[in-house]
Amino acid sequence: MRGLAQLAGIWCASPDFHRWLCELGGMPAAEEDAIEFIYLACEINSRAELDTDERAARLFVEKVRGPFREWLNGKPAASPSRQRKK
Repeated sequence: MRGLAQLAGIWCASPDFHRWLCELGGMPAAEEDAIEFIYLACEINSRAELDTDERAARLFVEKVRGPFREWLNGKPAASPSRQRKK
């Protein structure tokens, strides 16, 4: 899915995204934490992979985009798996 890398980049700098991550993890989150979260949730080493790897794109939609949008709409935060690709 094209454009997910750009969206991930925007969200990694977003205070709302940082607040969502803080609710998930119970600790303050900054841009670097947001980047690492996306890497772990999507099993990637670069956000650019979101535009070229179908599995990474699917994981982003399921574990990041969907839950974050639900949170923005006032629903409870869902906690996605945090395993990093080797």
